[in-house]
Amino acid sequence: MVDITLLTCKAYLHPKPGNAYVENIFQEYHLLKEALEGEGLTVARTNWDDPEYDWSQTRAVVFRTVWDYFERFNEFLSWLQEVEKKTQLINPYSLLSWNVDKHYLKDLAAKGIQIIPTHFVDRGKHERLSQICEQHQWKDIVIKPAVSGAAFLTYKIEANEIPKKEGLFQQLVTERDMLVQEYQETITEMGEASLMVFNGQYTHAILKKAKAGD
Repeated sequence: MVDITLLTCKAYLHPKPGNAYVENIFQEYHLLKEALEGEGLTVARTNWDDPEYDWSQTRAVVFRTVWDYFERFNEFLSWLQEVEKKTQLINPYSLLSWNVDKHYLKDLAAKGIQIIPTHFVDRGKHERLSQICEQHQWKDIVIKPAVSGAAFLTYKIEANEIPKKEGLFQQLVTERDMLVQEYQETITEMGEASLMVFNGQYTHAILKKAKAGD
């Protein structure tokens, strides 16, 4: 029985070295592994969709670099539901399933937390970008799937490009729920802060900045 299984995706299980992004992943992995082992815990690592892994033989799984979930979302949710029956998920299924879908922004707004101005467009619903921007008096915008990460299908669209991008947006909406957000220049210039909270206690923050090409 393994105490903790750290989860990744297949692409980052045994990647080729020499890439700074990959090296950072492994640095974080080794730091976490050493910290857990320092507490007397045994640690394993595998991809979340490993068909040979016996999830009943690990006390808990910790989600790390599972960065293909948004491309295989229905499969990922089904997997979560099955594995939850066999071991402890950290975080629990209820929190994970809420957090991976950006509709959670509505919940935050309802609690009085200020969010980026956002317009939600459900899958299959016909709304034109030009109408959305006119309704909210937006100029430059960002479109992204409600379930996404790592700039997956995420586009910054300047005001004069909106007519040219209508076709792209309509195609995306036929496949998935989408968000249209007012572009925030400060995110590009300064980045955005992610605040870390453990058991209700704030511990630290990370400043995330867009890399070239995002």
